Amino acid sequence: DADTDADTDADTDADTDADPVNLLVDSGFEGLKDLGTWTVYPTELTNWAIVSTGETLYKSKDTYTAPEGKSSLKVWGQWSGYENETPIYQEVVAAEGQSFTISGSVWMHSADPITADHTYAYLSMKYFDDSYNYYGSTDSDWLDAKDDENTWVSLSATGTVPKGATKVQAVIEFWQC
Repeated sequence: DADTDADTDADTDADTDADPVNLLVDSGFEGLKDLGTWTVYPTELTNWAIVSTGETLYKSKDTYTAPEGKSSLKVWGQWSGYENETPIYQEVVAAEGQSFTISGSVWMHSADPITADHTYAYLSMKYFDDSYNYYGSTDSDWLDAKDDENTWVSLSATGTVPKGATKVQAVIEFWQC
């Protein structure tokens, strides 16, 4: 079993000379029972949950404490018997040459750590055009079996929208091999 929580800072900021602006709606998953404005792909995936401070953690008597606010997103592998990924995202309109940053914190509990090789969580920005042709991605480092348990890890990635792309998806992703 592996799980990962992406906390309240999963932000996508447009790069301007002004202070960064969080373009995501409810980037902290506060007060949600479902994903709200976030989308899981494919939509029938159910290997995620919104967890709140005070909830008992899986396989433990410990309770969860969000690093900011009261809630976080928890994502775990699909246990489908084959490689799988679980992207949860929001999408914003973008223009060629615009810079965006996605940042957030991830964590794994010692009672339910990532133990398998090639299983990890990360943040990403994926670039598409209006017909959803894929133009690549900019990815953060990973949280994987080599990382410390019970320790929040800050992740971020900054990228520039490539020629032809008109949309950026801010993605919290879990990959299970």
